[in-house]
Amino acid sequence: MADKLTGHTGRVWKVRWFGKELVSSSSDATLRLWSHTGKSWHCHTVLEGPQHGTIRSANWSPDGTMIVAASFDKSACVWVKDVEDGSWECETSLDGHKNEVKDCGFSPSQEFIATCSRDKSVYVWEKFEDMEEYECCAILSEHTQDVKCICWHPSVDVLASGSYDNTICIYELDTASGDWEKTHHLVGHTSTVWGLSFNNDGTMLASVSDDKTIKIWKRMEGKWTCVCTSSGDHTRSIFDIDWNKERDVIATACGDNSVRVFNVVQSRENGESRIHLELAHTLNGHEQDVNSVAWCPSDPSLLASASDDETVIVWTIQD
Repeated sequence: MADKLTGHTGRVWKVRWFGKELVSSSSDATLRLWSHTGKSWHCHTVLEGPQHGTIRSANWSPDGTMIVAASFDKSACVWVKDVEDGSWECETSLDGHKNEVKDCGFSPSQEFIATCSRDKSVYVWEKFEDMEEYECCAILSEHTQDVKCICWHPSVDVLASGSYDNTICIYELDTASGDWEKTHHLVGHTSTVWGLSFNNDGTMLASVSDDKTIKIWKRMEGKWTCVCTSSGDHTRSIFDIDWNKERDVIATACGDNSVRVFNVVQSRENGESRIHLELAHTLNGHEQDVNSVAWCPSDPSLLASASDDETVIVWTIQD
């Protein structure tokens, strides 16, 4: 079962949940907030300005009171919700990147925001106790090409980034020095890394690439090791991935207009742990590239996808 959400007038780049509410970002320079009432989904709020141009990404704060949006105008804006009347206002503009901002997100503690850009950098912004706004506390220039995506660990302030240089970087905060440092460099993809997603406890990281593969990386003995490479199910670039936090399943967004759902199968062979992916569903409803997928955190059967065809689709996926 699927519900198609229309309203954007340009390609929809990203969709993300807070509870059962969705935010979508688009090349039409707007954010749309969607909720389900009765038997249908509807857009209840459109956020636009001060950003001019494509809004490439948007993500909720963990408490749902803020949304950070990344724009091709080199900025990231922090929208804040008025808890009394439900209205939204752009409170802060995070400026500093020298080129298009591609992705953004809040840390699980909500103390930090990360942004990444075509300028090959990742910025970390911190909200200090005596300040109302986020200020840049780190510029991480570990990639050699565009940084396409970032992903925070689900429970601690650990950050991953994926790049046009085909690699993934992991960063951690050194509590003694207060500095952000690259702690791991994951090499294995043979083309652009477009999307990243941790599993529910942060012990594994899934990545997808222009090389049409999914890789699962597992932290073992202090190192991140590739324990699974899945290929052959996608006919074009894979642009996004999301790991369901309640079920051991992942979803992918692909340039062949389809959404795919895989079971993550863990087994033991000759005393060693094995992981492989089994294709469970191929979802066809979009008419152009699928750019983003996201599982609903409060209902693990709901999956949202966003596409170049200017729509968002909410799918119901049964076991």
